[in-house]
Amino acid sequence: MLESLLRNAGRIVSRETLAERALGGPLAPFDRSVDVHVHHLRKKFSVMPPERIKTVRGVGYILATNTMPDAWHPLLSTST
Repeated sequence: MLESLLRNAGRIVSRETLAERALGGPLAPFDRSVDVHVHHLRKKFSVMPPERIKTVRGVGYILATNTMPDAWHPLLSTST
């Protein structure tokens, strides 16, 4: 999930896309697994304010590029 957010830093990634890429399948109605995983990622990064992963209500999530540590930038340039 973090890899998908990093590769799309600065762009909105839908919950459905995150579920497909990270969890291997589509979301079921009322499935909150993506939200739980994002919550855990946020907890891991909570020592580095401000919040890096932002919610775009009703759409998905976005990794804020203007708040990313310099150490993450090499990860963004790798291709799949």
